[in-house]
Amino acid sequence: MSAKKVVIALLNMTFRLAVTVCVLYFIYKAAIGAYNFGYRVFADIPAALSPGQDIEVTITESMDSKKIAEDFEEAGLVLDWKLFWTQIQFSEYKDSIKPGVYVLNNSMKAEEMLEIIGADSETEEE
Repeated sequence: MSAKKVVIALLNMTFRLAVTVCVLYFIYKAAIGAYNFGYRVFADIPAALSPGQDIEVTITESMDSKKIAEDFEEAGLVLDWKLFWTQIQFSEYKDSIKPGVYVLNNSMKAEEMLEIIGADSETEEE
């Protein structure tokens, strides 16, 4: 075997090893990110410690769950709108969120907020 062929074979093997390491690194980072997001969906961690701060939000008839989640993040009720949107999608209140003006606390968990904004009109807090 000539020296040129050996060098080419070594460079080829080094390149394939580098590509494999990069692919494995990105798979590892994606898996860690997916686990952390999934954990936060079900851990239901509030945006602030108790006693928190009361914040008034308005939900209109035309708002979808994405817009509600974005507005809640902007108001400081949740830390991540994507996380809250996912929690809405998994909740039993997904299709029963009522329009209105609500006073919520940023120390409330997502499930507590969803119970209030998705409550029947008799128990709705305005």
